[in-house]
Amino acid sequence: MFRFLAVLLTFSASVTISMATTPAACLCTASGTAVYSVEMEFFWRSPPPPPSAQGPHWSAMVGTTHSPCFTMYTPGMLASQGIKSMAEFGGTSSLFSEFRAAGADTRDGFSGSGVLQAQGTDTASGIKADRYHPLVSATSMIAPSPDWFSAARDINLCNNDTWRQSVTATLISYDAGTDSGLTYNARDAVTNPPQVIELLSNTTTRSDDFKAHNGDIMGELRFTLTSMTAEGGTPSPTCCKASGPSAGQSGQMGDGSTSVRNYANAGLVSLAILLVISVFSL
Repeated sequence: MFRFLAVLLTFSASVTISMATTPAACLCTASGTAVYSVEMEFFWRSPPPPPSAQGPHWSAMVGTTHSPCFTMYTPGMLASQGIKSMAEFGGTSSLFSEFRAAGADTRDGFSGSGVLQAQGTDTASGIKADRYHPLVSATSMIAPSPDWFSAARDINLCNNDTWRQSVTATLISYDAGTDSGLTYNARDAVTNPPQVIELLSNTTTRSDDFKAHNGDIMGELRFTLTSMTAEGGTPSPTCCKASGPSAGQSGQMGDGSTSVRNYANAGLVSLAILLVISVFSL
């Protein structure tokens, strides 16, 4: 006679995968409020704008100081309404609305007046940063164009416990993914569905004209510390806590790279052991 006994033992083990990396901007301990001036200089010269770029110019610079928990735009992600409006029409009001909607994660929005030629410099002053809002991002439309823009994001004005005297960043050029035109003066052609923000370079598939630039850098963003005040900033209730920014939200590190803020990603691992006991009896 054969008797077969199967015993299934199942147990669970809770495994925590730690991905803790506190963004550099969360480590800012500089006191007071730093006040900066900014220059956005445009280099649209090598090669010069093609004939299709009739009346080449730049829209008004727009940007804000912010916490590591605010992102103005992210390559590889869809553009916000504010970025879409800026990249297609040079609009600034939608971006300012997004700055305000971010609440305590933004500090001081600013804008310039634009540059009415291919080369020149847009300026703004009185831009305030504090330990809770040590990052700054800014952008401008490449005009005319379907939806192309140059920008720099998540520039860290803080160096641990001090404010940087000056900071320079390269303006990178992007396609916003909201208009399918391939040339500077192409007619409006709404991209449906919208595509993600993509780097414009000599290999881009979204621009016939921009390939001529061969990936050329089209501008530079420069911040200069002009004064200090004793006033502090208002911290975001969810950003840069002692254990790192709150879980479940994505943020940007001061060097522009994305920080992982799901610091404790707990997974339940179920292990099943099938114990087969065969008892033979005659």
